[in-house]
Amino acid sequence: MVNSIKKGKAYERKIAKKLSLFFDVPFKRVPMSGGFQKHQNVNESRFRGDIFTEDSDWNKRFGYVIECKKRAKKITLQEYLEFLTLRKGILAKWYRQAMYEVKGTEKEFWIIFGSNNGKDMLLTPNGGIYLLDQYFKQKRWK
Repeated sequence: MVNSIKKGKAYERKIAKKLSLFFDVPFKRVPMSGGFQKHQNVNESRFRGDIFTEDSDWNKRFGYVIECKKRAKKITLQEYLEFLTLRKGILAKWYRQAMYEVKGTEKEFWIIFGSNNGKDMLLTPNGGIYLLDQYFKQKRWK
C-alpha cells in the first residue's frame, strides 16, 4: 500500500509542474503541505494552500489559493449531487478547508483533485467541477 502522505506530496508536485508549464511561472509545493504558514508564523497569502509561486509580482496578480487532493476512487455523480444539494460528503469537507485557507485574503480558491485512474479535476468556489486541462483552455489563461 502506498503511503497517503507520499501520494499527496507526489500529486502536489505533479500539479505544481502542470501549473508551471501552463502559466510559464514556477509553482512549488508549500513546505509542510500548507502547514508552513501556521508553523512558521508567516502571514503571507502565497503560503496558504498546497501550491505557491515564488514570483511575488505574479503571485499578487494570481487570485487563487490552491488545494490539492488525491484519492483512490473517482468522485461519483452521487457525491457531487450530495455536495451541491446538502453540502455533505468529501467535496464539502474539501470546500470547507479551502474556505478556511482563503479567510482573511482577497483570494478565491481552486481545489484540484484526482484519482488513481482519473483525470485531474477542478472544483471552483461556485461549486462547478471541470476537467482541469479543459478549464485552462476554455479560460484562455495564456
